[in-house]
Amino acid sequence: MRFVILALLASSLASAVFAQNGKPDLSGVWSPETRSEAGHPSNDPDANCTLSGVPRIDLGPKPFKILQSPDEVVILYEAYTTFRQVFTDGRPLPQDQQPSWMGYSVGKWEGDTLVVETTGFNDKTWLDNAGTRHSEALRVIERFHRRDAGHLDIQITLNDPKTLQRPQTYTEHARLVTGAELHEFICLENRK
Repeated sequence: MRFVILALLASSLASAVFAQNGKPDLSGVWSPETRSEAGHPSNDPDANCTLSGVPRIDLGPKPFKILQSPDEVVILYEAYTTFRQVFTDGRPLPQDQQPSWMGYSVGKWEGDTLVVETTGFNDKTWLDNAGTRHSEALRVIERFHRRDAGHLDIQITLNDPKTLQRPQTYTEHARLVTGAELHEFICLENRK
């Protein structure tokens, strides 16, 4: 009997959670599993209390929360108490964008994976904690896949013809943190 209960529990944890529209439900507080140290703290944009930008903000160590509706996915970041809107209502990326820290994101579902395309960045952020720079031509494709009930994989492809010789792709991982809340993060307050 105990084996049957454990098998049922394992089976339920192995499957993804689905929203009412039949798409995987990415909602929840997620803790990034990949954490690396900054390579150049004195000129790191984070050290000056500016936003990390996409995709660096996904590296952690601060958690993020995903809120999902049929027409939009919102990602709330504890780091810098900031957010991203990912429009999933079918709209295209704007042609003439005002450069911003987090860019402009649109998404679509490909099977059980949310594919997010983001453009419209300024050139003031780093791509990673090692200090890799980018231009305003940066295009980021993120593929959010809920591997099972407790794990989220984010495949990230960076394309910037002005700073990268070829597109670069890597995968980040996050784990669901049940019962967690995001906390206010005021950078200057945290530097004291």
